[in-house]
This record gives sequence, structure tokens and C-alpha cells, in this order.
Amino acid sequence: MDERKRQTATPESSTPWRNKKQLADLYGCSIRTIQNLMRGRALPFVKIRRFIRFNVIECDKAMEKYKQRSALL
Repeated sequence: MDERKRQTATPESSTPWRNKKQLADLYGCSIRTIQNLMRGRALPFVKIRRFIRFNVIECDKAMEKYKQRSALL
């Protein structure tokens, strides 16, 4: 039984696309923060009718410009 579970791909591992909740869990923030980043055009997303999806690779690249260096270095 455990072997069968390991063989089936989870949605998170088989595709780079995530919804708001999955992206918020990945970044460790709230869904409201994701919505604010969308509104400010900081995160790229695709909207097809009522479905909104984020490409994790593109979102990681977009978030790189907000990365701050440590003050200790």
C-alpha cells in the first residue's frame, strides 16, 4: 500500500502551477498577502475564467527582486 502511494504523483510535484492557497502555503504567508501581491502586479498569474493559477518558477523569479541582503555581512 505504501509503495502505491509513493508511485502516484501529487499535484504539487507533477506541475509547476499552483492556486492561491497552495502558493500561500509554499511561501508561508496568507492568501490575503498573495491577493495583495497580485493587485500590485508583483506576482505573475494566469486567469482563465474564474480560475487563477501561478507558475512557481515565474513567481520565484519575480520575488528575487524583493530579496534583501543581510545587514550582518
